[in-house]
Amino acid sequence: RLPWARRSRAAGPWRALRRDPELRLLALTVTVATAWLFGRHWIGALELSGAGEGEGTLDILSAFWGTMMTVISFATTTGYVSADWAGAQNWSGLDTPTLLLLGLAALGGGVASTAGGIKLFRSFALFQHGMAELNRAAHPSALHRPRRPGGRLSPETVTGALVFTMLFMAAMSASLTALALAGMSLDGALTAAVAALANAGPAFPLVQDDPGAYARLPDAARAVLCAIMVLGRIEVLALVALFNPNWWRG
Repeated sequence: RLPWARRSRAAGPWRALRRDPELRLLALTVTVATAWLFGRHWIGALELSGAGEGEGTLDILSAFWGTMMTVISFATTTGYVSADWAGAQNWSGLDTPTLLLLGLAALGGGVASTAGGIKLFRSFALFQHGMAELNRAAHPSALHRPRRPGGRLSPETVTGALVFTMLFMAAMSASLTALALAGMSLDGALTAAVAALANAGPAFPLVQDDPGAYARLPDAARAVLCAIMVLGRIEVLALVALFNPNWWRG
């Protein structure tokens, strides 16, 4: 993204890389999710009768690679799946981890990037704000402000992150309700709403284990999904500003 590129020229690429909160959060998310999924596949393979017998190092590395690339794809809301992901599932005999993948898509990528979702920096700001509130509860007389590498987070930044997250959740609830009224099941409506609002369209057929999932949707559900995808692309705050006359006069 462009803001990080500007900071890297000013502070040096490696220093900016270490201090960038979004990249640090992305690295932590990918590491934890990959380790959890790969461990889940490993345990599932051990529980199968005869699983693991004859499995070579290449097969294990292939399963690890498929898991990691799929996690990165969903974390950046690309939505595509590694060709080795199916091999990892066949190795363990486990189904698709729906909630984890949808959570990664909802988390989203970097601010000012083409990724969808809540975005990493907003999540980081809310986490730091939560830690500051916990410290304030334990030490009411102390002064606490959320921090980030290289400085403090302004109250406007935290407020903006909180407002956007609330609007994102409200839009997701409204999308889920509209899709359910259009004839979709509750789990399918939730998956489709997250995939469309986070601009991770290929996630829907993957989680549903049905390559033709979109083709089987009712016409009303597809029309709702089209509107949700546009909303997710322009972001909720932009839509609120569009219908706010005060922004036009400003």
